[in-house]
Amino acid sequence: MSHAGRTLFLTSLATLILVATIRGQDQRSGSSPPQGGSVTGSRGGQGFGAVPTPPSPKSIIPNAKPVRSCESLATVSLPNTTIESAAVDPNNSGICRVSAFTTHPPAGDKVRIWIGIPTANWNGRFMGTGGGGFSGGSGMGINQPLAQGYAAGANAITRDQYERFWDQSVEQYGAVIGTDNPDLTDFRNRGGKAIVWHGWADQLISAEGTIDYYSRVQKQMGGPEKTSQFMRLFMAPGVGHCGGGSGPAPSGQQEALLEWVEKGKAPVTLPATSRDGAGAVTRSRPLCRYPLVAKYKGTGSTDDAANFVCSKGF
Repeated sequence: MSHAGRTLFLTSLATLILVATIRGQDQRSGSSPPQGGSVTGSRGGQGFGAVPTPPSPKSIIPNAKPVRSCESLATVSLPNTTIESAAVDPNNSGICRVSAFTTHPPAGDKVRIWIGIPTANWNGRFMGTGGGGFSGGSGMGINQPLAQGYAAGANAITRDQYERFWDQSVEQYGAVIGTDNPDLTDFRNRGGKAIVWHGWADQLISAEGTIDYYSRVQKQMGGPEKTSQFMRLFMAPGVGHCGGGSGPAPSGQQEALLEWVEKGKAPVTLPATSRDGAGAVTRSRPLCRYPLVAKYKGTGSTDDAANFVCSKGF
């Protein structure tokens, strides 16, 4: 199975467990989750110092309650999958943690999977997490989404597995889900929204490459105005790979995406901050929709976002 196939399997596993665990269909208070997909680009940068955990979004399935015990999930049967444990978190009685692994005969591989399910205050959403490069995911990686009320999942693989799955996935699925394809017609038509940001000081992935891809999407999808109805790019001056650097790093991308997908409020700017070692904000900027830039108004502190306006030039 390809890397993309394993990701789909992980999501399916989480969905099955959620369906078995949460009674939500009859408690929807007259509303249903949006059909549109939700995709963020680069992960939110950390900047300097500690960044507070974003607040949990409003639940789309109010008052959902478990219909079976956490421990009973250990008896769920899935093809080529072993659920090793299902137990309430000893440090948080409101979280059910599931550990499993799956194989793909005849490959003889073994892919580790971690699932976390809120048994109270679930916001009605699932978030998949992962690591960077060859690191894969980890059981710790689901903690922040859980703290925000999400059900969450992650999986881990070895370097050899990653390389094999990567080569296989390019061959099998490159023409279907390759991220260099500028034709996003199906994503747009289904109501999908994408917020993409990139640090100008990214030392690993060229910022110009992202701009090139965004430009090709605009050309393919009918121009800047039509593209902006479902996809928007924000460039962060001085910010490195996924954060760090001398510039203020963006925050609130997840909240902005939910507002766009669920309420139709497209983001005009993203807030960006630099923080000291204690987590206090030392500088703020608005990140403007590309190709606009944040221009200083000429008065007030240059460390305050309120003194900047989006402009076509400096």
